[in-house]
Amino acid sequence: MKHSSIKVILAAFFFVLLLNACKKDTPTTAVPTVSTLNITSITVGTAAAGGNITNDGGAAVIARGVCYSSSVYPTIATDKTTDGSGTGQFASSLLSLTPGTLYSVRAYATNSAGTGYGELVTFVTSPLQLGETYGGGKVAHILQPGEPGHDYDQQHGLIVAATDQGDFNWGAYGSTGATSTAFGQGNLNTEIIVSSLGTGNYAARVCGSLVLQGFSDWYLPTVAEINAIYLNRDIIGGFTGAEEYWTSSEFNNNLAWLYQFGIGSYLAADKLTQIKQVRAIRSF
Repeated sequence: MKHSSIKVILAAFFFVLLLNACKKDTPTTAVPTVSTLNITSITVGTAAAGGNITNDGGAAVIARGVCYSSSVYPTIATDKTTDGSGTGQFASSLLSLTPGTLYSVRAYATNSAGTGYGELVTFVTSPLQLGETYGGGKVAHILQPGEPGHDYDQQHGLIVAATDQGDFNWGAYGSTGATSTAFGQGNLNTEIIVSSLGTGNYAARVCGSLVLQGFSDWYLPTVAEINAIYLNRDIIGGFTGAEEYWTSSEFNNNLAWLYQFGIGSYLAADKLTQIKQVRAIRSF
């Protein structure tokens, strides 16, 4: 009986040793080792990036690329490219970037163990210039410190349509509530006017329903916004100097503000009887 017990114990002991030996022989898998390449060929909206996978971690690399962001630490949960599989060096194209914006980039590689990341690399896209063709029109104004919407890490401003949208009246008599003349309020003014007046061919609705160069977020500018366009008119080009443009800024029940490019000033004009030019803008 004692000999049988000893045999059972010895058998169990050797089984444990064998199991541990097998475990030690089983290779472990880690996430891939990858480095981030320098960013090159930077423009206002594109850049060339890439990475180099030097170790697959013991399992096949099934996805690779770069992840990037202008606001948070980049991971594969943010914007990313997909650039094949396997080890070695690969190239990535970053597209549809925002001009004058700081971006963070990391290369990534994924295998069955998870995702490995390269070091963080940052770059700034090229800034837009006044008068440049962009976003469906011409760059008419670039926001400066202190102006609503200015951001030190990302360039913002106004795009003006390259040509007039035609001659129209402002709308109809009565108050719409779109009284702001301030910078950054043109889109809201336009929405208020259209909500109040409904269908028809009038200045605010012509801009609000405009689809130009694939963009549909156009609006009628306020006094301050069209004044910014006036100040940069020579750089933008396409103005004769004699234009009179409606703004989205209402003066009272019967009048709205009209901007006169001939003298660089504005006056209150009859909403219904005055037929004046309309030029749409959008923000970027």
